[in-house]
Amino acid sequence: MNLLREDVHIHATPEAIFGRLRDPAEGGWFAAAFAVSENGALAYDLRLPLRRERAELAVSSEEPPRLLLMERAGGSESGALSSLSWALHPEAAGEVHVTVEAAYRPQGGPLGRVLEPVLYEPLRRQAYRNALWQLKQLVEGGA
Repeated sequence: MNLLREDVHIHATPEAIFGRLRDPAEGGWFAAAFAVSENGALAYDLRLPLRRERAELAVSSEEPPRLLLMERAGGSESGALSSLSWALHPEAAGEVHVTVEAAYRPQGGPLGRVLEPVLYEPLRRQAYRNALWQLKQLVEGGA
């Protein structure tokens, strides 16, 4: 498993941010790779060159308003994404540092070993950056 980590600073309360994370349908802040599935779980669908990564994630653990862990729903072992964890670190009144960590299985085989570091990992990273930026814009009132 590989771990990808991205973060953003948001001018809001931890409770306001956690509420958006806990209910992804609220405001539709997730980036193109993320959507709300029919059963309310988080659907992950990242289209990469020569590859498509899909997963359905459900909340498995939470400590409001500081930590939210989402893991692959239904016990399915298929798909590259295993889990997402969202950690909120209050820094001052109305100032929160948000970190997302994604655990995923990288593409295997000779082609995957070549494409993973130069193409797939940067595209995955950008998907999380986009989601964090959209969350920031929504919570700070810019969306």
